[in-house]
Amino acid sequence: MSEFFDALEMRGSTEREAALLKALPLQVAHAKLASPAFAEILQDVNPAQVTSRTALAQLPVIRKHELLELQLKSRSKAGNIFGGFSAKSFGADLPRVFASPGPIYEPEGTAKDYWRMARAIFAAGFRPGELIHNSFSYHFVPAGSMMETGAHALGCTVFPAARARPNSRCRPWPNSSPRATSARRAFCASSWKKPPRWVWPCPA
Repeated sequence: MSEFFDALEMRGSTEREAALLKALPLQVAHAKLASPAFAEILQDVNPAQVTSRTALAQLPVIRKHELLELQLKSRSKAGNIFGGFSAKSFGADLPRVFASPGPIYEPEGTAKDYWRMARAIFAAGFRPGELIHNSFSYHFVPAGSMMETGAHALGCTVFPAARARPNSRCRPWPNSSPRATSARRAFCASSWKKPPRWVWPCPA
């Protein structure tokens, strides 16, 4: 099996940068067209001119505390809970909404590997056809879904093991023999009593 996730990872730096800069104006234009918040934030930006690193560096950056402020302002006026940053509205195209501390509301769409985790977990050692023990939370925050959808996109089966005591989460391993687990470092440390790592091989 290839050590690369896909052909994109085998590109040279020049080819990769050219492809990213070619797609950049389209992404900026989409943000202005589909997101009311970005339509306002990028109102003075011409997407067709955002074709270089220098132009990219001139785009305004929305920091996390600013995102929270804009969402709170919108919700105080009975507006969109995402503060106008989501290109999708409630319904079939937006199956889940999460709330991270703040709260900052985050949408999850229907695109395969919506959170783009498959590439990362492939780099961490996950491979198609494996059973993955997912100990990230599925409640409120998106971490559990991020890992699960990435594993599904990679071709893995997922055992959802969040919201349980560490010993309870580990109990199915002798029966199911998962290949790896995705978990917070604290869970790994408490379960194995060894220095924490993100991915641990599981006992058969």
